[in-house]
Amino acid sequence: LKPYDKLDIANAIPGKPVFIIETDNSYEAWKKLTSNEVWGSLKKHPFFSSIGKGIDMLDTIVQSKENISKYIGSRSMLISMHITGKSTYDFIYAIDIRRVSKLLAAQDFIEGMVADKFKLKIRKYNDVSVFMLVDTASKKTLQMYLKQNLLVASYNQKLIEASMDHIAKPYVATDAHFTSIRDKVKGGLFRIYINYAQLDD
Repeated sequence: LKPYDKLDIANAIPGKPVFIIETDNSYEAWKKLTSNEVWGSLKKHPFFSSIGKGIDMLDTIVQSKENISKYIGSRSMLISMHITGKSTYDFIYAIDIRRVSKLLAAQDFIEGMVADKFKLKIRKYNDVSVFMLVDTASKKTLQMYLKQNLLVASYNQKLIEASMDHIAKPYVATDAHFTSIRDKVKGGLFRIYINYAQLDD
């Protein structure tokens, strides 16, 4: 296979996240976590429930098409939490889809993932397509975009647009403190990076 240009998954994360969760195998990590009794208790808390709903949504989309899930299921995933207002927060979800982005056009790729329970809408942000997946049952909208090897999603419009603004000139992926710690910790089910400066704020 020919080499291809790829972005660091951390490029998708806008500045000043509260924390970042990273895994090298999103499907296996989520499977092990959700089968754990501790998660059954944690997900009752609104904070962990919010994370879980986002991952569940992506998992439903990805696993709805077997040919797509074969490419994405075991890929790297990164979740970041961001303050969005007074006492409010939301998340960015980024998945490394590798060569899938070279095999299919963005719209064909997204349409291939949409199951019957989702309605697809498309809008433009700075001439880039943002795919809005509306859950026909809950009416919640997951917004997504593709950039080279990355699939990035969020329920928050401001966050998805901030990600799109940052991806060309990333802040987190080039931050010396983050990269030095990230280089030291490898493996494991999850790796969690906490931005204590944001917690102090």
